[in-house]
Amino acid sequence: MTGWVVLLRGIRHRAGRSAVVAVLAAVAVAAAVLVPGFSRAAQQSVLTDGLTSATPTATALTVGATGTTGGAPAAHETTGDTLLVVAQALSDAPTATRVLGQPVGGADTRVQVHGGSESLSTRLAYRDGVCDELHLVDGDCPIDAGQVLVSARTAEEYAIGAGDTVTVEFAETQRALQVVGTYRPTDPGAPYWGRTAYFAHGGFDPTTGAPQVDAMFTVAETDVQADPQAVVQLSLTYPLVPGAVRLDDVDALRADLATLDSAVRIAERELHTALPAILDDIAADQAAIGRTAPVVAAPLLLLAWFTLFLLVALLTEERGREIALAKLRGFTGARAARFGVGEVLLLILAAAPVGVLAGLGAVELASRLALAEGTHVELRPPVFLAAGAALAAAALAAVLAARTTLRREVLALLRRVPPR
Repeated sequence: MTGWVVLLRGIRHRAGRSAVVAVLAAVAVAAAVLVPGFSRAAQQSVLTDGLTSATPTATALTVGATGTTGGAPAAHETTGDTLLVVAQALSDAPTATRVLGQPVGGADTRVQVHGGSESLSTRLAYRDGVCDELHLVDGDCPIDAGQVLVSARTAEEYAIGAGDTVTVEFAETQRALQVVGTYRPTDPGAPYWGRTAYFAHGGFDPTTGAPQVDAMFTVAETDVQADPQAVVQLSLTYPLVPGAVRLDDVDALRADLATLDSAVRIAERELHTALPAILDDIAADQAAIGRTAPVVAAPLLLLAWFTLFLLVALLTEERGREIALAKLRGFTGARAARFGVGEVLLLILAAAPVGVLAGLGAVELASRLALAEGTHVELRPPVFLAAGAALAAAALAAVLAARTTLRREVLALLRRVPPR
């Protein structure tokens, strides 16, 4: 009869206690796997939640320039020129390219509007696809230079309507623009509008004292840049896709932001984003989770090991007569030890994959039920290292538990004390 057959028959003979040993070993391995597995998933969830809950304008990357043709020539260039600059810089920033959405270009300048019942202070603004973000109340969307939209409340309060012509005063020049329609913003707080406050109806301009009204929108950048001496704010806004940022991307993303900042500065443009500061705050929360998860799993792990130690000691004690007979048959000490703990070690080894699957399954279930959307268990080296450490610790506990029985003399193993 081979040794394997003996082991399997012994496991079957003690099926109940063998099952308990296997369950305890699986629990120990699962508890060990939970620490790196859940820590990783929880940190990813904190990252996703932190980026999602942050203001989109804070996490977005805005590249642009502000000034006159003399002070900041790039501000009077087209958004297409800035797009080329950023595209060239992003070619060396693959992580940033992957986590950023499609850019929205814009340009605006502060102007005085003469028309209707009185002079007004407003922004003359261009923004890519602006008509898709506005609800037209009256008239049509501009289709050419020299045509603008005014807000419905501005039109109603100051008697400006579709078909009227207004005079727009820049820093040194004036232009006549035709009002072709009125609008209401579909969502004034949408990330599309970027960092600029376009809908600031009410109050007075501190410089001129004229009433402030909502922005006038045009579909031609040349309308905004008509006066070389006007201070134009040109921008290209790249929204961040929070769900696309993974834990492994954070360091590379920081490096890409530094690369991008240097590249756009060389091209006389500026990069504005609060993303690095947001990532710093998230990192502090992630560090707290990394300290908490092991503390939560440690009691379960220690309890499983201790119970396994006691159970193996009991099983080995019950097999004392078998071990004694093995020694009488000429088994050496090492061979008798293998015979004594072989069943337990085989059960622990067989239970390890079950424990790994159970631990990973628990992490995946928690990720789906309680963590941020898109968070899943990750098969990483720390998970398998933890499983290996738990397996080795369980085997060591079994060997230590059996050590006292295995070292006894044959007569001591054969002696039986009556139950009374």
